[in-house]
Amino acid sequence: MRKLTLLSAVVAAVLLIPAMSFAQQGGRGGGQRGGMMSMMNNKNFLLMRNDVQKDLGLNDGQKASVKTAMESMQAKMAEVFQGMGGGGQGGGGGARPDFAAMQEKMEGIVKGFDTAAAEILDDKQEARLGEIDLQIAGTNALTREDVQKALGLKASQKRDIEDMQEAMNTANMEAMGRVRSGELTREEIAPIMEKNREALAVELGKILTAEQNEAFKKMKGAEFKRDPKDDEAMRNMFRMRRGG
Repeated sequence: MRKLTLLSAVVAAVLLIPAMSFAQQGGRGGGQRGGMMSMMNNKNFLLMRNDVQKDLGLNDGQKASVKTAMESMQAKMAEVFQGMGGGGQGGGGGARPDFAAMQEKMEGIVKGFDTAAAEILDDKQEARLGEIDLQIAGTNALTREDVQKALGLKASQKRDIEDMQEAMNTANMEAMGRVRSGELTREEIAPIMEKNREALAVELGKILTAEQNEAFKKMKGAEFKRDPKDDEAMRNMFRMRRGG
């Protein structure tokens, strides 16, 4: 599980930005949420899953390159947090971290990882990774602009999706407010946010027409055989914890 532990550190770094911003700005994550979620939807993060590597047929050299690229990204993210005071718990009287600047740097680091991933995979593996990504994301992939465009979603469908996303964001931010007030711990909020995400997925599944549903199935390609151990490890990454 060493590889997934590396990814866990990266995920924690990405998730901390909106959480810290929320706590220090009195409850609004603002534009950070969109950028952070964009990063978390990055299909290349799936390369650290053993079942994904097996499906793609990565050779030992490719596996080693993925691990090196992930370690490099983790180290660079750690430098950003250390340099901008991201490791503290607040209340020390220092200057408030610039979360917009932090997000910009994080996005640049992730883009660097994407570039490395593109050099590691061949065209066939890259295409297959996209299919696996859609299968793992499920109907939540419908929130992505590229997927909406590929399926030819109408303006009314996009508006419905935006409303659903806003409802989930509101529910999540209310839960974060309960963490901020001390009513909930970060460990307790994880299942609440996961439940909100699952509820969104159910509603999103009602958006597509029969034709769009069929097109979406084709976009997913051949069935990806998921390993429950990798699924559980990925879920654990999204549980906000203090320290390591």
